[in-house]
Amino acid sequence: MGMKVAAVSRKRHTTRTGIFGARTFDDTQIVFIDTPGYLHHEMSIKEGVRKLLGEASSEIEASDYVVMVVDAAKKLDEDMKRTLITLIFLALRSRGRNEDGVTITSNSLNKFAVVLNKVDLVSPKQKLLLVVSDVSAMAESCIRRLLKQRRSPTKTRLESLVNDVLENYAAESGFDGIDEEDLEDFAAIVPDFLFTSAITKDDEGVDD
Repeated sequence: MGMKVAAVSRKRHTTRTGIFGARTFDDTQIVFIDTPGYLHHEMSIKEGVRKLLGEASSEIEASDYVVMVVDAAKKLDEDMKRTLITLIFLALRSRGRNEDGVTITSNSLNKFAVVLNKVDLVSPKQKLLLVVSDVSAMAESCIRRLLKQRRSPTKTRLESLVNDVLENYAAESGFDGIDEEDLEDFAAIVPDFLFTSAITKDDEGVDD
């Protein structure tokens, strides 16, 4: 942006609502939205910030492209995995703001990216490959279920889809369960992974 837009603090939940920032390149404008940090339902109740979960979900649903920022230094325990899987489903189902009148069908699945943050705190660096492998497997499992649902439409609660992925993603691999006609879509939707770290250990936010 060329200027500070969102607050950065060591205190959790500093961002309370979606914060907008825009950057224009020639005749193209990109609007960035910083959402509140996403917590699992039980954790949001425990910390008294349940409303923030709804704020984040709403902003994701209205986005054209979602970038999930994941703390690479934190352990991927069951609660964090459940949160990530929920986010992945929301990202895949996002509809965008539809400002140009473009019709986006309910069958459309959105491409998204995953950014592993604070990689400077991860040692040895080989651990990052394990994180990428695990998160990628979760994403692929989510995509499988939505592609299958697209072919045989059924009303399934998000919670049920999340539980199904959490229980079975580790046993799935490659193009397992993918219809031949969906192979190209599956490969195109699988997320990209990026890595980032603090410039120096004295920067705000390193130890969040």
